[in-house]
Amino acid sequence: MLYIGNTTMNGQVVPMTYQNIWGLRPNHANSRSIIGEAVFLPLLRFYPEILS
Repeated sequence: MLYIGNTTMNGQVVPMTYQNIWGLRPNHANSRSIIGEAVFLPLLRFYPEILS
């Protein structure tokens, strides 16, 4: 995680981060793959779920 600065969300200043996310496929699969993705994500105390 890399802190890149602050942004305003819903009238509140929150820290913004750059995160490089990766993972492996489950062990029971025939092969394993590395999955990579980079995201800009605000650093919040909690992330509300949208149930729709």
